Amino acid sequence: MREQHVTEEAEAKPGRLTLTVDEVAGLLGVSRSTAYECIRTGEIPSVTFGRRILVPKRWLDSLLNCEPG
Repeated sequence: MREQHVTEEAEAKPGRLTLTVDEVAGLLGVSRSTAYECIRTGEIPSVTFGRRILVPKRWLDSLLNCEPG
């Protein structure tokens, strides 16, 4: 149920340029800790503002070789 909520939340805000780690985890179908580990190792590109970690949608689309939709 949590993943569905995250996916709907991410899709409901199409004007946003970034996703939170929780949103990325939900969209990729992985756990939150796995998403953080992938960010730490550089597998998922991210930007940090203070203590907030965000993943640009454009980078995620490019990483997955998907068409933005």
